[in-house]
Amino acid sequence: MIPSRLQRSDTAAMSQTPPRPRTGRRLSLQPQPSLQPSLSPPSSRFRRSPSPTPPKARTTASTPTKGPSKLGYKVMMLGSARVGKTAIIQRFLYDTWTGKYRRTVEEMHRADFPIGGASLTLDILDTSGSYEFPAMKTLNIASSNAFIIVYAVDDDTSFDEMLTLRNQVVQSKGDGIPLVVVGNKTDLDSEEHRVDENQAQKVVNRWNHGFVLCSAKTGDRVTDVFKELLTQAKVTYRLSPALRKRRQSLPGGVASASASTSVAPPVHVPTPQQLAALRDRHSKRNSCIIS
Repeated sequence: MIPSRLQRSDTAAMSQTPPRPRTGRRLSLQPQPSLQPSLSPPSSRFRRSPSPTPPKARTTASTPTKGPSKLGYKVMMLGSARVGKTAIIQRFLYDTWTGKYRRTVEEMHRADFPIGGASLTLDILDTSGSYEFPAMKTLNIASSNAFIIVYAVDDDTSFDEMLTLRNQVVQSKGDGIPLVVVGNKTDLDSEEHRVDENQAQKVVNRWNHGFVLCSAKTGDRVTDVFKELLTQAKVTYRLSPALRKRRQSLPGGVASASASTSVAPPVHVPTPQQLAALRDRHSKRNSCIIS
């Protein structure tokens, strides 16, 4: 039996013995095939399937929100100088009229109207009657969608100019273009009229265009000019006669108001005599009323 002292000394000696150096193995700087990154796609069992999108969220994202439909027309006012093109626009949009003549070079007016749930935008281009820039006039005719040609009833040369302008428009846009011929200044006395109304009506009817006689000074039938233009453009409209509140909502108006409001008709209160006559009428039997 070996003494315990000798066992402890042998164990200490063995623990102090240095390890043997490993020989016969070379170190390489080349990456081993087992350590190279794999370029093949991972196995299907380790793939992570994307989380399904809830049907409600998918429907909401794929359905675009639709706003109200919009209609737009660029209306070009044509005519000789001093026939009242600017006065017609001012009367229609802002319900104003000034007797002072102001020479116009080129001005654009914009008006928005609600029509059957849609929005109608009219860009009204007021042009000069002298037409010092023919290239600009040709470009504006090509880019416009509808036309209003104005002549003065007391100036027969303005009627001849209307014929020339109409031919230029038709050559550029064709016969089916929305076009209204307007005879302005009907507020003048009949002795001052130089253009026969019936003759002008026959000429315009032969073209299948609209024809309106109006007065920018009094406002008579100015609204009918643009109603006829919408009819020529085959646009269903609901322009009520109460345009003053609409005009106030347009640029340059006095105040903003809803364009769709209309003035209620006055209420008629019958008199006692009318009530008595109505009572006697309905008391008779076998009678009919034709109104």
